[in-house]
Amino acid sequence: MPSAVDYMQDRDGLYKELAERSLKHFIKQAWEIVEPAYVFRSNWHIDAISDHLEALRDREIRQLIINIPPRCMKSLAASVFFPSWVWTNEPSAKFVYASYAQTLSVRDSMKMRRIVTSEWFQKNWPIKLETDSNQKIKFENVATGYRIATSVEGIATGEGGDFVACDDPHNVNEAESVAKREGTVTWWDETMSSRLNDPKTGCRFIIMQRVHDRDITGHLLETGGWEHLCLPMEFDPKRKCMIETTGFEDPRTEDGELLFEAHVGPKEIDTLKTNMGPYAYAGQYDQNPTPRKGTMLDVDNIDVRAEPSAPIKKEVRAWDKAGTEGGGARTAGIRLAILENGKICVTDVVKFQFSAAKREKAIKNVAVMDGKKIRIYIEQEGGSGGKESAEGTISNLAGFKAYHEPPRGDKEVRAEPLAIQLDVSNVEVLARDWTAEYIDELRKFPVGKFKDQVDATSLALKKVTDNTGRVHVG
Repeated sequence: MPSAVDYMQDRDGLYKELAERSLKHFIKQAWEIVEPAYVFRSNWHIDAISDHLEALRDREIRQLIINIPPRCMKSLAASVFFPSWVWTNEPSAKFVYASYAQTLSVRDSMKMRRIVTSEWFQKNWPIKLETDSNQKIKFENVATGYRIATSVEGIATGEGGDFVACDDPHNVNEAESVAKREGTVTWWDETMSSRLNDPKTGCRFIIMQRVHDRDITGHLLETGGWEHLCLPMEFDPKRKCMIETTGFEDPRTEDGELLFEAHVGPKEIDTLKTNMGPYAYAGQYDQNPTPRKGTMLDVDNIDVRAEPSAPIKKEVRAWDKAGTEGGGARTAGIRLAILENGKICVTDVVKFQFSAAKREKAIKNVAVMDGKKIRIYIEQEGGSGGKESAEGTISNLAGFKAYHEPPRGDKEVRAEPLAIQLDVSNVEVLARDWTAEYIDELRKFPVGKFKDQVDATSLALKKVTDNTGRVHVG
């Protein structure tokens, strides 16, 4: 009769065999090493990710795009568990992973290292790491396999791998910036894509949620040659994912059926749509980014009113300064309020083209008319000159609550929270003599001649929200 020891050995051997053979079984067994504070919750979409990564390992697929909503375990599966699992059978495999920020790549690199150095992994697959090549950004095992963690535009010359991956190549907050977005696409085409050690056997894969119709996924799907695992949060029969190579079909049948209801249910979906707006939600969660109506800011949703729809809760004035008299850029001052019902209301717009001295006098006159209860924010332009100019304005406003702040990101990036509020019809503009011109500038942004009113509005909105465009109410 088999002993208890024999039984335990047989069981451990079976578990080891299952983990080697199947990525999804490997994930289940290794889960507590990576996420000990959370219970593993299986779902069909995790199996789908695992199956396609297995096909990648077996070279049945050579180029794979995975588009799945945030917080649905795609990065853990593809960037942490997958390379660890490959080493159980192919310890010499070399991986290069990049993200829009190296901190993200390093985060997943550390989690992988935690797995392969764990007691469980070493008991079953005793693959030691080289002591002289065991860093956060790169670690190597004694079988010459390694993992490199880098960022967009950050990969060192000469580094390559058998598997080249990009996990979240775009910064969501910068997706509206043409320069940033196209720069990332160019980096993939001209740098990252060429890092395969052997182009005949190596594999490329992208893991991301969609952020723009012209993001890396959109670009690569146009070029062709990529298998596309695309699983939206809400099922759309017209966009059902089917992959001939693996025989996969999205198992959902009902329009609107959720991807992972135990994790993100109808209540959470409603909150996401309200906070993000339909444009951002369509991309990041339903993997179906569409161009905005005409331009970036949907002014058709603006409610033009004689007076605010509710009492004012908080009100600020923000300035975008220019120093040209009679032409060129304008100085614009936007007074913006958050109402008690959560609406955003543009209550006053001032703009002019004055010399520096006349500009400072005009800004102070507006402050006097607004009163000392209104906080004033001055956009600080770059360089020492911009800082000096902003500080000069603050000094001129002595006695008022005035502050200066350097801008972060380009004008399109800074306008994204405003776009969200417009998408959800949460913006009011008072009907005044400046209203038509103000809305016209928003309508033409970012391709119009003037952007000063939009920039000042973006700064004002930032100062009355949590910097994402979500309104503080209550």
